[in-house]
Amino acid sequence: MRKIRLDRGLSLTEVARGAEVTKGFLSQLERGLTSVSVPPAGRFTSSTIRVGR
Repeated sequence: MRKIRLDRGLSLTEVARGAEVTKGFLSQLERGLTSVSVPPAGRFTSSTIRVGR
């Protein structure tokens, strides 16, 4: 997930805001320290696509 975010030139803040989660949670998710349920996973996808345009 981090690679995709960085490849698209997105900051942790941008993706976290778009996915409606905290930067801390997203950081932990990228490092494999936590997991995500289905609804937030969909928001990550949507926010990455929307912000990455």
